[in-house]
Amino acid sequence: MLRYFKVMMLGEGLDFEVPEGSIKGFYATRIVRAKDAQTASTKAQSLLCADLIVQRYLPVGDEEKLAFTVESSESIGFFKSFSRPKGFTFFLG
Repeated sequence: MLRYFKVMMLGEGLDFEVPEGSIKGFYATRIVRAKDAQTASTKAQSLLCADLIVQRYLPVGDEEKLAFTVESSESIGFFKSFSRPKGFTFFLG
């Protein structure tokens, strides 16, 4: 049976300039549906890569340059799954 998971990830390996300096990584949370926490982490990673590409923070084909760390992963209830975090919190290197 599939469950909902809230997965918070740290992503490192970005390298683009903003007026304040060089962006090196980000934190982001995604809610996914999966059979277990490991599968949820893999799905969240795929979603994050796709979001970074669509928002032009990451060129197509550069996904392998990113390193992901699962900061937290928890099973959540159906109603909490309606909250769909979409953003990123970037940090400078």
